[in-house]
Amino acid sequence: MAKAIRWEVIGRASEPTELVRLGDRLVPNDVTVTLRQGGETAAGRRRPAAVARFAVRDGVIECVEFHVVVAPDDRGIRNEDLVLVDLERLAREAFDYWAAPIESDEDGDVRGGTLGAAVESLGPSRDLAGRVSRGRGYPVELIRRAARLYLDPRPEVRSRPAAHVVDETGEDRRTVNRWIAEARERGLVPPHPATDEDMTAAYLRLVEGESNGEAR
Repeated sequence: MAKAIRWEVIGRASEPTELVRLGDRLVPNDVTVTLRQGGETAAGRRRPAAVARFAVRDGVIECVEFHVVVAPDDRGIRNEDLVLVDLERLAREAFDYWAAPIESDEDGDVRGGTLGAAVESLGPSRDLAGRVSRGRGYPVELIRRAARLYLDPRPEVRSRPAAHVVDETGEDRRTVNRWIAEARERGLVPPHPATDEDMTAAYLRLVEGESNGEAR
């Protein structure tokens, strides 16, 4: 097998139909990355190019399209061309580039007005590792515990649920907000706004292990 040549990103594009929440970021729901192998062959021919399209589906970044393209004068496609294609890295870097930070209230919901601001401020950011094609960003048991603490039906907790999670876990508010947002994605915490009855019902389902959304 010939020596594998590293792929280089030569372009990124995004024409999203919407912005979606991914952890504490807003990202476009669709990103396309164009690649080419570096350099030319000994005969002076260009190596193949490729196009990869990534989408956010059910809170997870996934590759939904990948194809290698060869222009008339380019060298043909070989097995070694695919050796160094790192889809997870490409996805992480692409969404990291386009992401925009958002602010949340104590219930983990996006503050009013931040969506419009995020649309105008899309640009380089950080901290999307761990959300790429391996599922959501936190272990299931951690999210279940956070949800259980948040949904605790005692009156002194119900009046300040996110603060209760902070007190019990010792984590900062920002991290707790991420946990609660993910618990909502999993169906463990009801959508906001929720009544006391909704919260109590969700708590009982969680404690009894009957939540329809658990461990998804």
